[in-house]
Formats: sequence, structure tokens, C-alpha cells
Amino acid sequence: MPSRRDVSVAGLTVSIMTSSSRLQELLAQALDQFDAAGATVASNVRRASRIASLCKDYANQLWLQWEMTDLSASKTQKWQDPAIARIKAELDTLLGAEAG
Repeated sequence: MPSRRDVSVAGLTVSIMTSSSRLQELLAQALDQFDAAGATVASNVRRASRIASLCKDYANQLWLQWEMTDLSASKTQKWQDPAIARIKAELDTLLGAEAG
């Protein structure tokens, strides 16, 4: 059973999953549904991207986002994609602009 915690804001209480329990749930789904009938490569890549995001695995986020970007886009256009630019900025922050 995933762990949850209650959060109250302005008199409204909601129950949310913790990051680790959300990660465990996504990993279990990914493994269970990887070869399921009707599973698409795109759905598996999106799920892997969400997992990489929760793990703050920016290198794999960048690679997965690059793969999900329009095939007809040039390299220059891909680097200008807002999602790719955001992930690259995270890498630059962690590693320095020269390394990222």
C-alpha cells in the first residue's frame, strides 16, 4: 500500500502520495505493463520519463525527451524545445555549463 500523507490548505484536507511511494508505484506499473497487450513504445517512454523526473535523473530525462521530440525537427530545433531546455538547465546547474 503506497504511503500517503494528509495536507491541509485553507480548511481543505487532501491526501497525497509521498515521492518515494509514487516512484514505487510507477516502477511497479512500468514492469507490469511493459509487455502488456496494447502497450505502446510511446507509453513506456513517457512512463520512463516520469520515473526519471521523480529520481531527478536529468541525463536520462534529456535523452527520453530528445527521443519524444518530433522526428522531423532538426538538432537546433530540438535544443530549443522548452522541455529539453529546462532539463539542460537543470544539468548545467548541477554540473556546470561546460559539462552539460
